[in-house]
Amino acid sequence: MDWEEPAEWFQGVKAVVDVPDVDERFDLGPDEGAAHLFSGDLFDGVRGGGFVYTNRDSLSVGTVFHLDSLVAEEAEPHELLDALLTHPLLADWIGDEYREREYAAKLVPDSKKVAHRDPHEDRLVLVGDAGGQMQAQGPIIKGMNHAVTAGALAAEAFVEAKSRGDTDSAGERYAKKLRDEGVMEKLRPKRYEVASALGENERATELADRALESRLGRLGVRALDDRLESLYSSPFLAMLAPDTRTPYVTMPTVIAEELGTRVGGEADYEPPDLADRIGDLTYDTDVGNPHIELLDNSAEASGAAVHACPVSARGFGGGCYREETVTVNGHEETAVSLDTQPCVECGTCAIVAETDWEHPRGGRGVEFREG
Repeated sequence: MDWEEPAEWFQGVKAVVDVPDVDERFDLGPDEGAAHLFSGDLFDGVRGGGFVYTNRDSLSVGTVFHLDSLVAEEAEPHELLDALLTHPLLADWIGDEYREREYAAKLVPDSKKVAHRDPHEDRLVLVGDAGGQMQAQGPIIKGMNHAVTAGALAAEAFVEAKSRGDTDSAGERYAKKLRDEGVMEKLRPKRYEVASALGENERATELADRALESRLGRLGVRALDDRLESLYSSPFLAMLAPDTRTPYVTMPTVIAEELGTRVGGEADYEPPDLADRIGDLTYDTDVGNPHIELLDNSAEASGAAVHACPVSARGFGGGCYREETVTVNGHEETAVSLDTQPCVECGTCAIVAETDWEHPRGGRGVEFREG
């Protein structure tokens, strides 16, 4: 894993929204829930998508994007989230009254590129995000699933190793169990390695997009009709999909245009702005001990943080990062400044800016209440 390579990370941003009658709005029975995924042209060409899932009396609404695509498109995460929150379909589910309980963000590793094949050193094992075990391939999104499975396998491996008086073999046993149970094949599919080598280039992407958007491509989509759902959610095909705009933007857009039903209407509410979202969070600030140091304040080195940080934005002075005009040797230059107070500890700036980043000491910093 290259901790400083944006292409190996996803950024997730989430809002938890009050919906007291969520069961009625989603027609749910006792102990039932619902989840939906979103992709297509809603997100300004950024590779990724959105999600909605129900809680007992609220909705979790979020977006997950390739960090390198966020940087390349110079997109602002809070605006992409708001585009989903104000979509007419979401407006039907949320209703007229909008109350946001919490705004949060985090980075997760892209397992198909960085999952550790041997996540151990003797009896020290890596589980979950630490092992790069976040599977996001097309509509397949599994993070907690693999973390729980890996945790159970790690426990089994340690029990077996201890029973044989050789606890240093726990790591090897754990890695073998990941392979034998098929977990590693899901995290690092060989099919993706082939697809990425052939398809992750601009020429191949342009050809695929043109084919899908052509008259023949659209006829093919209509001919497949109800079979598309099973094909699009097929684990086999999802593991073949390259990380390009074709599966994230072009394909779902064409499918929607040819087979979908347009959702009308508009939201009668506006989500909170960044200032209100930050103001509603709870912080236990470690005064005088900032957990991030900006090593290079030039726009070239750290300017991407101004728009990629989920609590920052161009023209917004209340976030972590902002652009300032400074005079150097008689010339005006754009510099980046940092304020760690509003930080939600997602780790984005550790990847896209020149920083020395660590978590606040002693569990201090932002205090999330909604998970």
